[in-house]
Amino acid sequence: MKLQNDEKGFTLIELIVVIAIMGIVGAVVVPQFQVMSLRARMSADASTAQVLQNQVEIYYADTGIWPGSKDASGGEVAEPQAEDVLKVLVDDQCIDEKYLKGEGDNKEVRFQTDKAKLAYDKDNHRLYVEVPEESYKKLRKSDTEKKVWLAIPGKTPEESAQETE
Repeated sequence: MKLQNDEKGFTLIELIVVIAIMGIVGAVVVPQFQVMSLRARMSADASTAQVLQNQVEIYYADTGIWPGSKDASGGEVAEPQAEDVLKVLVDDQCIDEKYLKGEGDNKEVRFQTDKAKLAYDKDNHRLYVEVPEESYKKLRKSDTEKKVWLAIPGKTPEESAQETE
């Protein structure tokens, strides 16, 4: 730092160098923060799916039928959907309101990830979360939620994990 006439302060070059370093650090940190934030939201959504799946299994243990497998008149539903399962669980007050949004019959699961939605594997009687493919690909291979609770739309969690490996 060059001083003239006993003035104290930084030169223009020193300030530019510091600002450039801060810009470089910011350019590296901000994208990583966004990815970490997205992964945290998907992890929270996977936890929500686990809670809902626990409620499905408790409902089955209590009643002997899988939620959503019977219609209002008691007939078999050939292709139960996630909405059918959720409606039964909501109607029987099996789900805490903190997991839901909406009013009356329009309740849906509150997810943290944009465009995430609840899906149901009727063969295994399992709920999971479908997330956009671009979000799904940001998960690490070691993320355990990837193979069980999260999937690309139209695929099961297992199929999604195999496709992206």
